Amino acid sequence: MTCQDYWSARLLSVAHDLLPPPHGSLTIAVRARAAPGAGVATSMWTWGNDVANWPANGEIDVAEQLGREPDQVHTAIQCPTCHETAPPFGLGSVYAAPDKRPYADRFHTFAVRWTRDPDTITWFVDGRRADTRTPADTGAAGWVFDQPMFLLLSVRVGGPFVGEVAPETLPATALIDDVTVIRA
Repeated sequence: MTCQDYWSARLLSVAHDLLPPPHGSLTIAVRARAAPGAGVATSMWTWGNDVANWPANGEIDVAEQLGREPDQVHTAIQCPTCHETAPPFGLGSVYAAPDKRPYADRFHTFAVRWTRDPDTITWFVDGRRADTRTPADTGAAGWVFDQPMFLLLSVRVGGPFVGEVAPETLPATALIDDVTVIRA
């Protein structure tokens, strides 16, 4: 079966005003239990409001947990200079669970702290720093993280990044326990 045979699901935030205040920060934390199985991904990410202008509108992947990599989480940014760089589909990293247990086994907190002046984006998994990115990583033309964004939570099924769907994987469920947004 191909990914055309399945549906993905996503929730969008209502407010499109996620932006750290000048000289401040914005933290987004999602407590979630990932959907297990090959061919599904539990994703938490922000997008710039001008969605038709992607990747120039910017994207911050708070966490993408691929079912085929049960104990790993991908974090990344997407921008004009870093789209589809290594690792694939953004400039970021892969964070492995310290205990090697699958992220679908229990709830975890995936967070990103987006700071302005100085500009940084830092990811956390269960309170542990997973990665940090700055304009030095993207070049001045690539750092588009100075505009409002909105939050998306999704369970994706199939596709180039997510992988082939294993029929025994479905139905797949990701559970979201809490979403917290803090401006400081």
